[in-house]
Amino acid sequence: MSVPRRLAAILSADVVGYSRLMGADEAGTLERLKALRKDLFAPKIAEHNGRVVKLMGDGALVEFASVVDAVQCAVALQRALAGRGGETPADRRIDLRIGVNLGDVIIEGSDIYGDGVNVAARVQELAAPGGVALSATAYEHVEAKIDVGFEDGGVHELKNIARPVRIYHWSGGGAVRQPVKDTPPHSDKPSIAVLPFTNMSGDAEQEYFSDGITEDIITTLSKIPGLAVIARNSTFAYKGQSVSVKDVAAELGVRYVLEGSVRRAGDRMRITAQLIDAADASHLWAERYDRNVEDIFEVQDEITRHIVVALQAELVMGDYADLWQGGSKNFEAWQYKARAMHEFLKFTKEGMLKSRELVEKALALEPDDEVAMASLGHSHDQLASSNWIPDPEAGFAKAQGLGERILANNPDSAPGHVLLASVQRSRGQFDDAVVNAERALELAPTDSTNQAFLAATLIAADRPGDSVEHIESAIRLNPSYPNWFGSTRVQAYRMTGRADRALEAAAELTQRHPEYVRGLALMAAVLVENGMVEEAQRAAQAVLERDPEFTISHYLNEFKLKSASRRKNLAAALRKAGLDV
Repeated sequence: MSVPRRLAAILSADVVGYSRLMGADEAGTLERLKALRKDLFAPKIAEHNGRVVKLMGDGALVEFASVVDAVQCAVALQRALAGRGGETPADRRIDLRIGVNLGDVIIEGSDIYGDGVNVAARVQELAAPGGVALSATAYEHVEAKIDVGFEDGGVHELKNIARPVRIYHWSGGGAVRQPVKDTPPHSDKPSIAVLPFTNMSGDAEQEYFSDGITEDIITTLSKIPGLAVIARNSTFAYKGQSVSVKDVAAELGVRYVLEGSVRRAGDRMRITAQLIDAADASHLWAERYDRNVEDIFEVQDEITRHIVVALQAELVMGDYADLWQGGSKNFEAWQYKARAMHEFLKFTKEGMLKSRELVEKALALEPDDEVAMASLGHSHDQLASSNWIPDPEAGFAKAQGLGERILANNPDSAPGHVLLASVQRSRGQFDDAVVNAERALELAPTDSTNQAFLAATLIAADRPGDSVEHIESAIRLNPSYPNWFGSTRVQAYRMTGRADRALEAAAELTQRHPEYVRGLALMAAVLVENGMVEEAQRAAQAVLERDPEFTISHYLNEFKLKSASRRKNLAAALRKAGLDV
Protein backbone atom coordinates (compact mmCIF):
# COMPACT_ATOMS: atom_id res chain seq x y z
CA MET A 1 0.00 0.00 0.00
CA SER A 2 1.51 3.32 -1.06
CA VAL A 3 1.86 6.18 1.43
CA PRO A 4 -0.13 9.32 0.44
CA ARG A 5 2.27 12.11 -0.54
CA ARG A 6 2.21 15.49 -2.23
CA LEU A 7 4.53 18.35 -3.08
CA ALA A 8 3.88 21.32 -0.79
CA ALA A 9 5.34 24.60 0.35
CA ILE A 10 5.76 24.50 4.12
CA LEU A 11 6.01 27.59 6.32
CA SER A 12 7.41 27.10 9.82
CA ALA A 13 7.13 29.99 12.30
CA ASP A 14 8.58 30.29 15.79
CA VAL A 15 8.41 32.93 18.54
CA VAL A 16 11.84 34.39 19.35
CA GLY A 17 12.76 34.07 23.03
CA TYR A 18 9.51 32.36 23.98
CA SER A 19 10.90 30.95 27.23
CA ARG A 20 12.20 34.39 28.25
CA LEU A 21 8.85 36.02 27.46
CA MET A 22 6.93 33.39 29.42
CA GLY A 23 9.32 33.61 32.34
CA ALA A 24 8.90 37.37 32.51
CA ASP A 25 5.13 37.56 31.99
CA GLU A 26 3.36 34.27 31.39
CA ALA A 27 -0.23 35.54 31.32
CA GLY A 28 0.58 38.62 29.27
CA THR A 29 2.60 36.65 26.73
CA LEU A 30 -0.21 34.16 26.20
CA GLU A 31 -2.71 36.98 25.78
CA ARG A 32 -0.55 38.77 23.20
CA LEU A 33 0.11 35.52 21.35
CA LYS A 34 -3.60 34.71 21.13
CA ALA A 35 -4.32 38.21 19.82
CA LEU A 36 -1.53 37.86 17.27
CA ARG A 37 -2.92 34.58 15.97
CA LYS A 38 -6.46 35.92 15.73
CA ASP A 39 -5.83 39.44 14.38
CA LEU A 40 -2.79 38.92 12.18
CA PHE A 41 -1.70 35.33 11.63
CA ALA A 42 -5.02 33.76 10.65
CA PRO A 43 -6.10 36.57 8.25
CA LYS A 44 -2.71 36.61 6.47
CA ILE A 45 -2.70 32.83 6.08
CA ALA A 46 -6.19 32.90 4.61
CA GLU A 47 -5.34 35.82 2.33
CA HIS A 48 -2.46 33.82 0.82
CA ASN A 49 -4.40 30.55 0.49
CA GLY A 50 -2.60 28.72 3.26
CA ARG A 51 -3.78 26.00 5.65
CA VAL A 52 -2.71 25.93 9.28
CA VAL A 53 -1.59 22.36 9.94
CA LYS A 54 -0.97 22.85 13.63
CA LEU A 55 -0.20 25.46 16.27
CA MET A 56 2.37 24.80 18.97
CA GLY A 57 2.92 26.86 22.10
CA ASP A 58 5.61 28.95 20.47
CA GLY A 59 5.16 28.25 16.77
CA ALA A 60 3.07 27.15 13.82
CA LEU A 61 3.23 24.90 10.76
CA VAL A 62 1.37 26.06 7.64
CA GLU A 63 0.94 24.34 4.25
CA PHE A 64 0.58 26.11 0.88
CA ALA A 65 -0.06 24.72 -2.59
CA SER A 66 2.10 27.54 -4.03
CA VAL A 67 5.59 28.41 -2.79
CA VAL A 68 5.08 31.97 -4.10
CA ASP A 69 2.06 32.29 -1.81
CA ALA A 70 4.06 30.88 1.10
CA VAL A 71 6.94 33.34 0.71
CA GLN A 72 4.68 36.33 0.12
CA CYS A 73 2.71 35.36 3.22
CA ALA A 74 5.92 35.07 5.29
CA VAL A 75 7.12 38.52 4.26
CA ALA A 76 3.65 40.04 4.77
CA LEU A 77 3.49 38.57 8.27
CA GLN A 78 6.86 39.99 9.25
CA ARG A 79 6.10 43.42 7.81
CA ALA A 80 2.74 43.58 9.57
CA LEU A 81 4.25 42.38 12.84
CA ALA A 82 6.98 45.03 12.65
CA GLY A 83 4.35 47.68 12.01
CA ARG A 84 2.31 46.84 15.09
CA GLY A 85 5.23 46.39 17.50
CA GLY A 86 6.26 50.02 17.84
CA GLU A 87 4.28 50.73 21.01
CA THR A 88 5.26 47.50 22.77
CA PRO A 89 8.32 47.53 25.08
CA ALA A 90 11.23 45.56 23.65
CA ASP A 91 11.14 43.02 26.49
CA ARG A 92 7.46 42.26 25.79
CA ARG A 93 7.38 42.36 22.00
CA ILE A 94 6.68 39.14 20.10
CA ASP A 95 9.06 38.59 17.19
CA LEU A 96 8.99 35.65 14.80
CA ARG A 97 11.48 33.64 12.84
CA ILE A 98 9.99 32.14 9.67
CA GLY A 99 11.38 29.45 7.41
CA VAL A 100 9.94 28.23 4.08
CA ASN A 101 10.75 25.02 2.21
CA LEU A 102 9.35 23.33 -0.89
CA GLY A 103 9.36 19.56 -0.58
CA ASP A 104 7.61 16.23 -0.53
CA VAL A 105 5.33 15.60 2.46
CA ILE A 106 3.52 12.55 3.83
CA ILE A 107 -0.19 13.04 4.46
CA GLU A 108 -1.86 11.57 7.52
CA GLY A 109 -5.34 12.96 8.09
CA SER A 110 -4.99 16.70 8.50
CA ASP A 111 -1.33 16.44 9.48
CA ILE A 112 1.80 16.30 7.31
CA TYR A 113 5.21 14.73 7.96
CA GLY A 114 8.48 13.96 6.23
CA ASP A 115 11.73 15.62 5.21
CA GLY A 116 9.91 18.53 3.59
CA VAL A 117 8.52 19.50 7.00
CA ASN A 118 11.76 18.78 8.86
CA VAL A 119 13.81 20.98 6.52
CA ALA A 120 11.32 23.85 6.91
CA ALA A 121 11.68 23.65 10.70
CA ARG A 122 15.50 23.65 10.52
CA VAL A 123 15.57 26.49 8.00
CA GLN A 124 13.36 28.53 10.31
CA GLU A 125 15.95 28.20 13.08
CA LEU A 126 18.47 29.99 10.83
CA ALA A 127 16.22 33.00 10.15
CA ALA A 128 16.95 36.32 11.79
CA PRO A 129 14.35 37.62 14.28
CA GLY A 130 11.78 39.45 12.17
CA GLY A 131 13.18 37.80 9.05
CA VAL A 132 12.48 34.98 6.63
CA ALA A 133 14.81 32.15 5.56
CA LEU A 134 14.25 30.03 2.45
CA SER A 135 15.72 26.71 1.42
CA ALA A 136 17.38 26.68 -2.00
CA THR A 137 14.47 24.72 -3.49
CA ALA A 138 11.99 27.36 -2.34
CA TYR A 139 14.22 30.23 -3.46
CA GLU A 140 14.68 28.82 -6.95
CA HIS A 141 10.92 28.81 -7.50
CA VAL A 142 10.30 32.39 -6.30
CA GLU A 143 13.50 34.22 -7.31
CA ALA A 144 12.01 35.91 -10.38
CA LYS A 145 8.39 35.97 -9.20
CA ILE A 146 8.35 38.22 -6.14
CA ASP A 147 9.60 41.75 -5.55
CA VAL A 148 11.60 40.92 -2.42
CA GLY A 149 15.39 40.70 -2.21
CA PHE A 150 17.00 37.65 -0.60
CA GLU A 151 20.70 37.23 0.21
CA ASP A 152 22.67 34.00 -0.11
CA GLY A 153 23.38 32.78 3.43
CA GLY A 154 25.65 29.89 2.49
CA VAL A 155 25.40 26.13 2.80
CA HIS A 156 24.48 24.64 6.17
CA GLU A 157 24.46 21.22 7.76
CA LEU A 158 21.00 20.77 9.31
CA LYS A 159 20.30 18.44 12.20
CA ASN A 160 18.93 15.04 11.08
CA ILE A 161 18.94 16.15 7.42
CA ALA A 162 21.10 13.96 5.19
CA ARG A 163 22.29 16.60 2.70
CA PRO A 164 23.59 20.16 3.30
CA VAL A 165 21.08 22.89 2.42
CA ARG A 166 21.78 26.34 0.97
CA ILE A 167 19.85 29.09 2.75
CA TYR A 168 18.61 32.49 1.52
CA HIS A 169 17.65 35.34 3.85
CA TRP A 170 15.37 38.35 3.95
CA SER A 171 15.53 40.62 6.99
CA GLY A 172 12.61 42.91 7.71
CA GLY A 173 12.49 46.68 7.49
CA GLY A 174 14.08 46.83 4.06
CA ALA A 175 17.50 45.93 5.45
CA VAL A 176 19.40 43.22 3.65
CA ARG A 177 20.79 40.60 5.98
CA GLN A 178 24.45 39.88 5.43
CA PRO A 179 25.29 36.32 4.44
CA VAL A 180 26.21 34.11 7.35
CA LYS A 181 29.86 33.21 7.17
CA ASP A 182 30.80 29.58 7.55
CA THR A 183 33.16 30.58 10.34
CA PRO A 184 35.19 27.82 11.93
CA PRO A 185 35.64 27.82 15.68
CA HIS A 186 38.58 29.95 16.77
CA SER A 187 40.17 26.99 18.53
CA ASP A 188 40.03 23.23 18.80
CA LYS A 189 38.66 23.62 22.31
CA PRO A 190 34.94 23.73 23.11
CA SER A 191 34.02 27.40 22.74
CA ILE A 192 31.28 29.50 24.31
CA ALA A 193 29.92 33.05 24.15
CA VAL A 194 27.91 34.47 27.06
CA LEU A 195 25.45 37.05 25.75
CA PRO A 196 24.58 39.99 28.04
CA PHE A 197 21.73 38.95 30.30
CA THR A 198 18.68 41.09 29.56
CA ASN A 199 17.60 43.54 32.24
CA MET A 200 13.87 42.87 32.60
CA SER A 201 13.39 45.17 35.61
CA GLY A 202 12.20 48.18 33.63
CA ASP A 203 14.77 50.28 35.48
CA ALA A 204 17.86 51.44 33.62
CA GLU A 205 19.65 51.85 36.96
CA GLN A 206 19.60 48.05 37.29
CA GLU A 207 21.73 47.57 34.15
CA TYR A 208 24.81 47.19 36.33
CA PHE A 209 23.09 44.27 38.08
CA SER A 210 22.43 42.22 34.94
CA ASP A 211 25.79 43.24 33.44
CA GLY A 212 27.59 42.21 36.60
CA ILE A 213 26.03 38.75 36.55
CA THR A 214 27.08 38.29 32.92
CA GLU A 215 30.64 39.47 33.59
CA ASP A 216 31.04 37.19 36.59
CA ILE A 217 29.91 34.15 34.62
CA ILE A 218 32.35 35.02 31.79
CA THR A 219 35.18 35.46 34.29
CA THR A 220 34.47 32.16 35.99
CA LEU A 221 34.15 30.18 32.77
CA SER A 222 37.46 31.63 31.55
CA LYS A 223 39.19 29.90 34.47
CA ILE A 224 38.22 26.47 33.18
CA PRO A 225 41.03 24.68 31.32
CA GLY A 226 39.95 23.35 27.96
CA LEU A 227 37.16 25.91 27.41
CA ALA A 228 37.62 28.90 25.06
CA VAL A 229 35.47 31.81 26.27
CA ILE A 230 34.73 34.86 24.14
CA ALA A 231 35.65 38.08 25.92
CA ARG A 232 33.18 40.58 27.34
CA ASN A 233 33.79 43.28 24.71
CA SER A 234 32.70 41.02 21.88
CA THR A 235 29.56 39.61 23.48
CA PHE A 236 28.44 42.97 24.89
CA ALA A 237 28.41 44.31 21.33
CA TYR A 238 25.08 42.44 21.03
CA LYS A 239 23.56 44.09 24.09
CA GLY A 240 20.03 45.36 23.49
CA GLN A 241 19.77 43.62 20.13
CA SER A 242 17.41 40.86 19.09
CA VAL A 243 19.88 38.41 17.60
CA SER A 244 19.91 34.89 16.23
CA VAL A 245 22.03 32.53 18.30
CA LYS A 246 23.15 30.89 15.06
CA ASP A 247 24.36 34.24 13.72
CA VAL A 248 26.14 35.14 16.94
CA ALA A 249 27.90 31.78 17.00
CA ALA A 250 28.98 32.17 13.36
CA GLU A 251 30.23 35.73 13.85
CA LEU A 252 32.16 34.91 17.03
CA GLY A 253 33.33 31.45 15.94
CA VAL A 254 31.86 29.50 18.86
CA ARG A 255 29.86 26.29 19.25
CA TYR A 256 27.85 27.18 22.36
CA VAL A 257 25.93 30.28 23.46
CA LEU A 258 24.55 31.12 26.90
CA GLU A 259 21.74 33.67 27.09
CA GLY A 260 19.41 34.75 29.86
CA SER A 261 17.50 37.49 31.60
CA VAL A 262 17.36 39.12 35.02
CA ARG A 263 14.39 40.72 36.75
CA ARG A 264 14.93 42.38 40.11
CA ALA A 265 12.17 43.73 42.33
CA GLY A 266 13.34 44.87 45.74
CA ASP A 267 15.03 41.98 47.49
CA ARG A 268 13.75 39.38 45.01
CA MET A 269 15.18 38.40 41.67
CA ARG A 270 14.29 36.06 38.85
CA ILE A 271 17.10 34.81 36.62
CA THR A 272 16.57 32.65 33.56
CA ALA A 273 19.40 31.05 31.61
CA GLN A 274 19.69 28.66 28.69
CA LEU A 275 22.68 27.00 27.07
CA ILE A 276 22.33 26.46 23.31
CA ASP A 277 24.32 24.31 20.91
CA ALA A 278 24.49 26.61 17.87
CA ALA A 279 25.25 23.71 15.54
CA ASP A 280 21.61 22.69 15.59
CA ALA A 281 19.99 25.34 17.84
CA SER A 282 19.20 22.65 20.44
CA HIS A 283 18.89 23.55 24.12
CA LEU A 284 21.40 21.66 26.21
CA TRP A 285 20.09 23.09 29.46
CA ALA A 286 17.66 25.76 30.71
CA GLU A 287 16.64 26.87 34.17
CA ARG A 288 14.77 29.59 36.05
CA TYR A 289 15.75 30.83 39.51
CA ASP A 290 13.42 32.74 41.86
CA ARG A 291 15.59 33.79 44.80
CA ASN A 292 16.53 36.56 47.18
CA VAL A 293 19.21 38.88 45.79
CA GLU A 294 21.62 37.70 48.49
CA ASP A 295 21.58 34.27 46.78
CA ILE A 296 23.06 35.69 43.58
CA PHE A 297 26.40 33.94 44.08
CA GLU A 298 24.77 30.56 44.55
CA VAL A 299 22.82 31.10 41.33
CA GLN A 300 25.97 32.09 39.44
CA ASP A 301 27.70 28.95 40.77
CA GLU A 302 24.77 26.78 39.72
CA ILE A 303 24.68 28.25 36.20
CA THR A 304 28.40 27.68 35.74
CA ARG A 305 28.24 24.14 37.09
CA HIS A 306 25.35 23.31 34.77
CA ILE A 307 27.42 24.54 31.82
CA VAL A 308 30.37 22.43 32.96
CA VAL A 309 28.16 19.35 33.31
CA ALA A 310 26.55 19.94 29.91
CA LEU A 311 29.95 20.20 28.22
CA GLN A 312 31.93 17.76 30.37
CA ALA A 313 32.14 15.13 27.64
CA GLU A 314 34.19 17.57 25.61
CA LEU A 315 36.01 19.30 28.44
CA VAL A 316 37.15 16.13 30.23
CA MET A 317 37.75 18.16 33.36
CA GLY A 318 37.99 17.43 37.03
CA ASP A 319 36.00 18.84 39.92
CA TYR A 320 35.25 22.54 39.56
CA ALA A 321 32.99 22.90 42.54
CA ASP A 322 35.06 25.80 43.90
CA LEU A 323 35.08 27.93 40.76
CA TRP A 324 34.39 31.15 42.61
CA GLN A 325 37.51 31.08 44.76
CA GLY A 326 38.57 34.67 45.37
CA GLY A 327 35.21 36.10 44.32
CA SER A 328 32.94 38.22 46.46
CA LYS A 329 30.32 36.63 48.71
CA ASN A 330 29.02 39.92 50.08
CA PHE A 331 26.13 41.22 48.00
CA GLU A 332 26.68 44.91 48.80
CA ALA A 333 30.38 44.61 47.94
CA TRP A 334 29.51 42.83 44.71
CA GLN A 335 27.17 45.69 43.74
CA TYR A 336 29.94 48.25 44.31
CA LYS A 337 32.32 46.23 42.12
CA ALA A 338 29.75 45.85 39.35
CA ARG A 339 29.05 49.59 39.33
CA ALA A 340 32.79 50.33 39.47
CA MET A 341 33.39 48.23 36.35
CA HIS A 342 30.59 50.09 34.58
CA GLU A 343 32.31 53.42 35.36
CA PHE A 344 35.83 52.15 34.56
CA LEU A 345 34.84 51.09 31.05
CA LYS A 346 33.85 54.66 30.19
CA PHE A 347 37.62 55.41 30.10
CA THR A 348 37.06 59.02 31.14
CA LYS A 349 38.66 60.91 34.02
CA GLU A 350 35.31 61.22 35.77
CA GLY A 351 34.49 57.54 35.23
CA MET A 352 37.90 56.44 36.49
CA LEU A 353 37.62 58.56 39.64
CA LYS A 354 34.11 57.25 40.28
CA SER A 355 35.31 53.68 39.72
CA ARG A 356 38.05 54.18 42.28
CA GLU A 357 35.56 55.55 44.79
CA LEU A 358 33.14 52.64 44.35
CA VAL A 359 35.72 49.88 44.54
CA GLU A 360 37.15 51.44 47.71
CA LYS A 361 33.69 50.99 49.25
CA ALA A 362 33.74 47.34 48.19
CA LEU A 363 37.13 46.85 49.85
CA ALA A 364 35.87 48.44 53.04
CA LEU A 365 33.39 45.54 53.23
CA GLU A 366 35.77 42.81 51.98
CA PRO A 367 39.37 43.97 52.53
CA ASP A 368 40.95 40.80 51.07
CA ASP A 369 38.90 40.54 47.86
CA GLU A 370 41.56 40.22 45.15
CA VAL A 371 39.16 41.21 42.35
CA ALA A 372 38.38 44.49 44.12
CA MET A 373 42.06 45.07 44.89
CA ALA A 374 43.00 44.52 41.25
CA SER A 375 40.23 46.87 40.10
CA LEU A 376 41.43 49.57 42.47
CA GLY A 377 45.02 49.07 41.33
CA HIS A 378 44.07 49.46 37.67
CA SER A 379 42.16 52.65 38.49
CA HIS A 380 45.29 54.09 40.14
CA ASP A 381 47.45 52.92 37.21
CA GLN A 382 45.12 54.42 34.57
CA LEU A 383 44.78 57.72 36.42
CA ALA A 384 48.57 57.96 36.72
CA SER A 385 49.28 56.87 33.13
CA SER A 386 46.85 59.48 31.79
CA ASN A 387 48.21 62.23 34.07
CA TRP A 388 44.74 62.67 35.57
CA ILE A 389 46.13 63.00 39.11
CA PRO A 390 48.62 65.56 40.48
CA ASP A 391 51.21 62.95 41.55
CA PRO A 392 51.36 60.06 39.02
CA GLU A 393 54.23 58.35 40.84
CA ALA A 394 52.11 58.11 43.99
CA GLY A 395 49.39 56.48 41.88
CA PHE A 396 51.84 53.94 40.48
CA ALA A 397 53.08 53.18 44.02
CA LYS A 398 49.53 52.51 45.24
CA ALA A 399 48.84 50.25 42.25
CA GLN A 400 52.06 48.29 42.80
CA GLY A 401 51.32 47.91 46.50
CA LEU A 402 47.94 46.41 45.70
CA GLY A 403 49.47 44.00 43.19
CA GLU A 404 52.03 42.84 45.73
CA ARG A 405 49.31 42.44 48.36
CA ILE A 406 47.21 40.25 46.05
CA LEU A 407 50.15 37.98 45.24
CA ALA A 408 51.15 37.75 48.90
CA ASN A 409 47.68 36.36 49.63
CA ASN A 410 47.48 34.24 46.46
CA PRO A 411 50.65 33.70 44.39
CA ASP A 412 48.54 32.10 41.62
CA SER A 413 46.30 35.12 41.07
CA ALA A 414 46.25 36.05 37.36
CA PRO A 415 44.71 39.50 38.08
CA GLY A 416 47.49 40.15 40.59
CA HIS A 417 50.21 39.32 38.07
CA VAL A 418 48.57 41.49 35.38
CA LEU A 419 48.30 44.46 37.73
CA LEU A 420 51.92 44.16 38.84
CA ALA A 421 53.11 43.80 35.23
CA SER A 422 51.12 46.88 34.21
CA VAL A 423 52.77 49.05 36.85
CA GLN A 424 56.23 47.63 36.11
CA ARG A 425 55.76 48.43 32.43
CA SER A 426 54.67 51.96 33.27
CA ARG A 427 57.84 52.38 35.35
CA GLY A 428 60.13 50.98 32.65
CA GLN A 429 60.82 47.67 34.42
CA PHE A 430 60.24 45.76 31.19
CA ASP A 431 61.84 42.39 31.92
CA ASP A 432 60.00 42.05 35.24
CA ALA A 433 56.77 43.05 33.51
CA VAL A 434 57.20 40.27 30.93
CA VAL A 435 57.69 37.66 33.67
CA ASN A 436 54.46 38.66 35.39
CA ALA A 437 52.51 38.93 32.12
CA GLU A 438 53.65 35.44 31.10
CA ARG A 439 52.65 34.06 34.49
CA ALA A 440 49.16 35.61 34.18
CA LEU A 441 48.71 33.91 30.82
CA GLU A 442 49.83 30.56 32.23
CA LEU A 443 47.19 30.88 34.93
CA ALA A 444 44.36 31.94 32.54
CA PRO A 445 45.39 30.94 29.00
CA THR A 446 42.02 31.59 27.31
CA ASP A 447 41.60 35.11 28.71
CA SER A 448 41.88 37.50 25.75
CA THR A 449 43.06 40.38 27.94
CA ASN A 450 45.95 38.29 29.24
CA GLN A 451 46.91 37.38 25.67
CA ALA A 452 46.82 41.01 24.49
CA PHE A 453 48.52 42.29 27.62
CA LEU A 454 51.43 39.92 27.16
CA ALA A 455 51.71 40.99 23.50
CA ALA A 456 51.81 44.68 24.49
CA THR A 457 54.37 43.98 27.20
CA LEU A 458 56.61 42.06 24.80
CA ILE A 459 56.45 44.98 22.36
CA ALA A 460 57.41 47.42 25.12
CA ALA A 461 60.28 45.09 26.10
CA ASP A 462 61.54 45.10 22.47
CA ARG A 463 60.44 41.54 21.71
CA PRO A 464 57.89 42.23 18.95
CA GLY A 465 58.55 38.94 17.15
CA ASP A 466 57.11 37.06 20.13
CA SER A 467 54.05 39.31 20.33
CA VAL A 468 52.28 38.57 17.03
CA GLU A 469 50.97 35.14 18.00
CA HIS A 470 49.58 36.47 21.29
CA ILE A 471 47.78 39.49 19.85
CA GLU A 472 46.23 37.40 17.08
CA SER A 473 45.08 34.85 19.69
CA ALA A 474 43.56 37.69 21.71
CA ILE A 475 41.62 38.96 18.72
CA ARG A 476 40.36 35.47 17.88
CA LEU A 477 39.03 35.27 21.43
CA ASN A 478 37.66 38.82 21.27
CA PRO A 479 36.59 39.70 17.70
CA SER A 480 35.03 43.00 18.87
CA TYR A 481 38.34 43.91 20.45
CA PRO A 482 38.93 47.15 22.42
CA ASN A 483 41.06 49.89 20.92
CA TRP A 484 44.28 49.00 22.75
CA PHE A 485 44.20 45.48 21.28
CA GLY A 486 44.23 47.11 17.84
CA SER A 487 47.13 49.46 18.55
CA THR A 488 49.11 46.53 19.97
CA ARG A 489 48.48 44.61 16.75
CA VAL A 490 49.65 47.54 14.61
CA GLN A 491 52.84 47.90 16.62
CA ALA A 492 53.51 44.15 16.47
CA TYR A 493 53.49 44.22 12.67
CA ARG A 494 55.29 47.53 12.11
CA MET A 495 58.05 46.58 14.57
CA THR A 496 58.59 43.23 12.86
CA GLY A 497 59.05 44.97 9.49
CA ARG A 498 55.67 43.99 8.03
CA ALA A 499 54.62 47.47 6.96
CA ASP A 500 51.84 46.31 4.62
CA ARG A 501 50.26 44.15 7.32
CA ALA A 502 50.62 47.01 9.81
CA LEU A 503 48.75 49.27 7.39
CA GLU A 504 45.89 46.75 7.13
CA ALA A 505 45.72 46.49 10.91
CA ALA A 506 45.78 50.28 11.33
CA ALA A 507 42.99 50.72 8.79
CA GLU A 508 40.85 48.18 10.64
CA LEU A 509 41.61 49.85 13.98
CA THR A 510 40.68 53.37 12.84
CA GLN A 511 37.54 52.09 11.18
CA ARG A 512 36.43 50.34 14.37
CA HIS A 513 37.52 53.16 16.71
CA PRO A 514 37.56 56.41 14.68
CA GLU A 515 37.80 58.61 17.80
CA TYR A 516 40.82 56.76 19.20
CA VAL A 517 43.57 59.39 18.91
CA ARG A 518 46.47 57.00 19.50
CA GLY A 519 45.15 54.77 16.74
CA LEU A 520 45.06 57.69 14.32
CA ALA A 521 48.61 58.64 15.31
CA LEU A 522 49.77 55.09 14.64
CA MET A 523 47.99 55.21 11.29
CA ALA A 524 49.91 58.37 10.41
CA ALA A 525 53.23 56.70 11.27
CA VAL A 526 52.41 53.52 9.33
CA LEU A 527 51.32 55.54 6.28
CA VAL A 528 54.69 57.34 6.30
CA GLU A 529 56.49 54.00 6.54
CA ASN A 530 54.50 52.80 3.51
CA GLY A 531 55.54 55.89 1.49
CA MET A 532 52.05 57.48 1.67
CA VAL A 533 53.03 60.86 3.11
CA GLU A 534 50.02 62.88 1.92
CA GLU A 535 47.65 60.35 3.45
CA ALA A 536 49.75 60.43 6.64
CA GLN A 537 49.40 64.20 6.84
CA ARG A 538 45.62 63.90 6.62
CA ALA A 539 45.67 61.33 9.43
CA ALA A 540 47.84 63.66 11.51
CA GLN A 541 45.36 66.48 10.92
CA ALA A 542 42.59 64.21 12.21
CA VAL A 543 44.69 63.59 15.33
CA LEU A 544 44.98 67.32 16.02
CA GLU A 545 41.30 67.92 15.35
CA ARG A 546 40.42 65.40 18.06
CA ASP A 547 43.21 66.39 20.45
CA PRO A 548 44.71 69.85 19.73
CA GLU A 549 47.23 69.36 22.57
CA PHE A 550 48.64 66.12 21.15
CA THR A 551 52.46 66.01 21.10
CA ILE A 552 54.89 63.29 20.09
CA SER A 553 56.79 63.48 23.37
CA HIS A 554 53.64 63.02 25.44
CA TYR A 555 52.57 60.09 23.26
CA LEU A 556 55.95 58.35 23.55
CA ASN A 557 56.04 58.96 27.29
CA GLU A 558 52.64 57.29 27.60
CA PHE A 559 53.48 54.46 25.20
CA LYS A 560 56.58 52.96 26.81
CA LEU A 561 59.27 51.42 24.59
CA LYS A 562 62.51 49.98 25.92
CA SER A 563 64.42 50.53 22.66
CA ALA A 564 65.67 54.07 22.16
CA SER A 565 66.11 53.46 18.42
CA ARG A 566 62.51 52.31 18.04
CA ARG A 567 61.30 55.39 19.93
CA LYS A 568 63.40 57.52 17.59
CA ASN A 569 62.01 55.81 14.47
CA LEU A 570 58.42 56.24 15.62
CA ALA A 571 59.02 59.89 16.49
CA ALA A 572 60.58 60.52 13.06
CA ALA A 573 57.58 59.00 11.27
CA LEU A 574 55.16 61.11 13.34
CA ARG A 575 57.16 64.28 12.63
CA LYS A 576 57.14 63.53 8.92
CA ALA A 577 53.36 63.22 9.10
CA GLY A 578 53.24 66.74 10.52
CA LEU A 579 52.84 66.25 14.25
CA ASP A 580 54.74 68.43 16.74
CA VAL A 581 57.36 67.18 19.14
